[in-house]
Amino acid sequence: MTDAAAHTTITVAEAVVLAASAIHLPDGATLTPLGITGLPDGMTLEDTLALTRDLLSEFNAHMQIGNVLMWAVGDAYAHGERLHGEDFEEAMASTGYAPQTISNAVWVARKVAHRDRRGDLSWTHHECIASLKPEHQRTMLARAAEEELSTRDLADQVRAYKDRQMGIDPDVGRARRSLVKAAEDVRAVEPENWVRELIGTLLFPLRAEADKHGEGAWRRFLLELRVRIEDLLKGV
Repeated sequence: MTDAAAHTTITVAEAVVLAASAIHLPDGATLTPLGITGLPDGMTLEDTLALTRDLLSEFNAHMQIGNVLMWAVGDAYAHGERLHGEDFEEAMASTGYAPQTISNAVWVARKVAHRDRRGDLSWTHHECIASLKPEHQRTMLARAAEEELSTRDLADQVRAYKDRQMGIDPDVGRARRSLVKAAEDVRAVEPENWVRELIGTLLFPLRAEADKHGEGAWRRFLLELRVRIEDLLKGV
């Protein structure tokens, strides 16, 4: 069996064993598929730094167990930050690990309580719903598990839910996000192709969406288009 094949067949239980065998956990703490529980408040700054660095090292070395370690990294970092504040943050900033990875892990760990994390869904599923209130997180996660939603489908449902909460028609919200994505795509093309790409990827799809929702929607879309064109012109 190749290394790649082995990586794709590792189970969650095996991932926990693999990570736990390489990490020194403080007494009373337990590494689970959904993070670390039982971290003591008496950990020193050095202890919290060593644990978080060990977890990040394992994450980089064994990307196939990333779901387990993203939870653990987030829990360990949040714990160290709570105990030691800026001293912990400054020490971690000098480690060289990708700050966005750490930031994402900590944000999701803080937002999604241990009791609401689900072992039948990926860490990325939880990232999709982390911005919601806990009761809505649970509802969305339950739906994702029951309907076997992909992370993309779950993210779409979360965005539609937020649109409804803000009084925005979900179809209008989807069209607006498509427009933003198209604007980003256009920004990447050569300047001489800019106008053609603008018409093809922004104006025609925009009008098609607007025609479905009447004159009021058409006006809103035109205003949106104007803003996006002004943004694009800044980069040309």
